[in-house]
Amino acid sequence: MTTELTWTDIVEIQSLTARYGLCLDNADFAAFGALWTDDGVFRMVNNDGGGVMPDTVVGRPAIVEAFSHLAEFIQGKLRIRHITGNLCLEHSRGEPDEILATSAMVALSHPAGTDEIVVTNFGMYNDRLRRVNGEWRFVERIFSKDPPIGVGS
Repeated sequence: MTTELTWTDIVEIQSLTARYGLCLDNADFAAFGALWTDDGVFRMVNNDGGGVMPDTVVGRPAIVEAFSHLAEFIQGKLRIRHITGNLCLEHSRGEPDEILATSAMVALSHPAGTDEIVVTNFGMYNDRLRRVNGEWRFVERIFSKDPPIGVGS
């Protein structure tokens, strides 16, 4: 067990967060599933997905299934690109192989039959990551969608 992040750790964690969006954008759910621990948890705060995406999904297979279902729902309707940045990392207290990460996310979409590019979603990810067999994985990923100004908190 290590107690400090190395440059290699930082680059691997940056790559993990980038691969998350790329896997979703390319509907590569086998690779997407490999980003999670077996007991992974995905949560959405301020979810207005109209029942297409549940607020909380537990376990790697359920997470892959939920996102696969979402991809089927939007297939042929729009193309999405996830852009993640402003990644900040800190150690989880008392857990040398766990990291807490925060990052901003913007999802852009290109609706079918248009020349438009629109902001579909934006907000913050709060993640708990764990090194498993030498590789960083998502243990918990919480997406907090930013509400419109003047609505909600």
